[in-house]
Amino acid sequence: MAFRLHIVLVRTFARRVKKAAPTTFVDPDLLDEIDMKAHVSKMQSTLDALKQNYSRKLTTKLSPEFLEDVIVTETNSKRVPLKQLGQVAYINKQTISVNLSTSPKSLNSVVQSLVKSGLELNPIQRGTSVEVAVPKVTREFRLSLVKTAQRNAEDAKVSIRRIRQAVLSKVKSKKKEMSDDNIHLLQKYVDSLTSQITDEIEEILSKKKSELLDSKK
Repeated sequence: MAFRLHIVLVRTFARRVKKAAPTTFVDPDLLDEIDMKAHVSKMQSTLDALKQNYSRKLTTKLSPEFLEDVIVTETNSKRVPLKQLGQVAYINKQTISVNLSTSPKSLNSVVQSLVKSGLELNPIQRGTSVEVAVPKVTREFRLSLVKTAQRNAEDAKVSIRRIRQAVLSKVKSKKKEMSDDNIHLLQKYVDSLTSQITDEIEEILSKKKSELLDSKK
């Protein structure tokens, strides 16, 4: 489920979502004053990105798409996702290859980062490539995926809080144009919406954790 926004907030945008809207009623003209529709769109995009990441990448079968986001710490301490250094693809159903022909100096860093990823990986260097055997689905592997899911959810909540802060800054900038009552009303509305979306993220995370820990899958 996704949160449903009141029609006065986003009008046609509300058709995309299902959950109840914040109970605070706000005049649509006030919401337009702070460009609320654009901010809500950013919040929805954050939720959509989390769901897509969970469904496409975070599964009990290790995939190239998941490995692409493993963070590699290079010798100069720069941290970059693996996909920026090489091409990640299946060799066969049981083996994933990372082609680093365009970044051969990163080979050792990639191997070390994969070993330290917490995914129980045993990478092997072959020329300018690194091969990774798809690990067996053990309890430890499932728990490592749960930790990744929790990090993803926390990143989403951080993004939502940043959007909230941007909206509240916009509200504060209108103090000379709006009454104190309207300023307070908008702040209350934004906080209510933020709380609702944060609860939605927690719900998505809870379902994903249950899925990852289900030994039948």
